Amino acid sequence: MHDSSVLDGLTEMTGVQMLWFAVLHEGPLDGLALLDGREYWFIGVADEQRRSR
Repeated sequence: MHDSSVLDGLTEMTGVQMLWFAVLHEGPLDGLALLDGREYWFIGVADEQRRSR
C-alpha cells in the first residue's frame, strides 16, 4: 500500500470498468481497469484518516 499523499492533486476517475483485481478484506489491492478504451494498472492507497474514525 502507498501513503495517501500520492493522491494529492489527482482527479478522481469515474466510469472505470474493473477488468481484473486482487482483493483483500477492505477491497481491491491492485489490478487492471479500463477507462475510455485504455487499460490502466492500479494499486491500493492506504486511507489512514478513514481507518481512524
